[in-house]
Amino acid sequence: MNYLLIGKPNVGKSSIFNILTSSNINIVHKDSGTTRDWHEELINETSSYIYDTPGIIINNDKNFNLINSSINKFFKGNNTFLYVIDFKEDYNEIDKFNINFLRKYNKDIILVVNKFDNTNKNFNADFLKYGI
Repeated sequence: MNYLLIGKPNVGKSSIFNILTSSNINIVHKDSGTTRDWHEELINETSSYIYDTPGIIINNDKNFNLINSSINKFFKGNNTFLYVIDFKEDYNEIDKFNINFLRKYNKDIILVVNKFDNTNKNFNADFLKYGI
């Protein structure tokens, strides 16, 4: 099984990648857009690969075609999307659009709510509106 970390810029995909692979392959920085390449590595003590992506916002035909060809390149078998969101962000149309775009691949999509430990915001289940 292979997993693709995907989501908007600066939601913590690279941090999750580094934790799952016990590596520091990806640079982690507070500024958006630090990860620019696609990375792959074995998940600790498994035979599964995890792929990290740069932040993705599918908002025009150019981005749509680039993301579509990149995802098709990485996924030919049975794989799962790990869609990462930042807990501090409210439910929004960009994440909703990205998730609906991923649904067309007929793969499992797991919502990863990141950065909950880094906030004073009260827990709220708005992220359940994404339907995954």
